[in-house]
This record gives sequence, C-alpha cells and structure tokens, in this order.
Amino acid sequence: MRVEEKTNEIPIVQQILPCLPVARRVYTVDALHTQVDFVTLVCHWQGDVVLTVKANQPTLFADLATSFADPHARFVQDATTDYQRGRGEVRSIKVSTGLNSYLSATWPQIAQVAQLTRTVTVRRTRKTTQEIVFLITTLSPLLASPQRLLALVRGHWCIENSLHYVRDVTFGRIVLGCVLAMLHRSWPLCAISPLRFSIDATSFTSHQLDGIFLTIHRKFWNSSCLEWSFSLGA
Repeated sequence: MRVEEKTNEIPIVQQILPCLPVARRVYTVDALHTQVDFVTLVCHWQGDVVLTVKANQPTLFADLATSFADPHARFVQDATTDYQRGRGEVRSIKVSTGLNSYLSATWPQIAQVAQLTRTVTVRRTRKTTQEIVFLITTLSPLLASPQRLLALVRGHWCIENSLHYVRDVTFGRIVLGCVLAMLHRSWPLCAISPLRFSIDATSFTSHQLDGIFLTIHRKFWNSSCLEWSFSLGA
C-alpha cells in the first residue's frame, strides 16, 4: 500500500487492521508500530502481538534494559543455534512477567517481556557480532513459551528478509539492467540531442551504482552531450 509523503505507516496500519483476520492470530510488525494504540486495537479484535522495542519508545526501552540488567531478576530462557551460509547464529531469549504490574498503567495488555540476543559468528573470518533487542507480547506464558517466542520472531525476520531481498536484489537487478541498456542505446542519439539523465542513489545498492557509473564513464564521461544529476534522497 502506498503511504502519502505527509503521513507515515502508523495511522495507515491501524486503519486497515480491522479489515484483516485478527482474531486468534499473532501479529508481528516493525518496531515503528510498537504503539499503545496498535496493541489496544489488536487486542480489541481478539488478536495478540509480539513487538520489538527500540528507541522510538525510549521510556519502555529504558525500563526493559534496566530490568534485564538486574542480576537478581527472575526469568525463563531458551536458545536455538543455526548454521547456514557460512555462519553460525545463536539466538538466546530471556522472558519475564516481572514487569507486568509496573507496565500496567501505560501498557495494560502486556503479558510478558523479553530480551533476545543474537550472536553471529562468520566461519571464514571467525568474526563475532552480537545484537540485543527487547520484546513485548500480549501472549501469556501458557500461550507463548520462550521457544515459541523465538519461533515467532524468527518467522517475522524470515518474512521481512525475503521481502527485502525481492525489493533490493531481484527488482534492483531488473531496474539496473534497464538503466544500463538505456545508457548503451542512448549513446548514438547524443550526436543529435543532449542526454539528460538523473540517478537516485537510494534506489540502488553500492555495487549497482558502481556498474552505472562505470557505464557512464566509458560512454559519456568525455562527452559534452551528457547532462545528469545525482541524488542522495531526502
């Protein structure tokens, strides 16, 4: 769905949510939608959520970070390990109900909070990186064990990564091929009229931009018939 430039995804998602089959389903969305209104709306339609908490909710983020940093905090935990594409990834999760009462004034539907740690090691370089994210969910411990929460979050990332791959790689390659073909075909026309060409850098990866610039350099760089602009986006 297209979102107008003067708005954002938050009200749009909340508007279309009643049109979706919400009841008895678990919704995972980007951290942008970790909003009280969104949680309230999903629960009103008898659904549940698992949401990532980031800096757009600074108070909630700080509360979760403080809670899980407490050495005396009580939680249940689980972990999974995957090896693929030359790297190993360990996902460990700590889940707690200890903040339910504290959060009830602002986030009354929250039934559990969690800290998810992703540790990735690249086999070839042995380089290890670690990322820690916080989660909130309306699913009770009876409905969502640590293992299920890991699976739900993993499912969200699998969907998002596959969509990004289609958008950034598959579509990007198609667009790149069209751009390069247009450049090659336009070269004979430059003797007749100048070629005006504009590049939006946000539409391509760095490798794709290298290919475009290489073609421009080979075909047009010393030509007075080329007028072009380069945009980094807003």
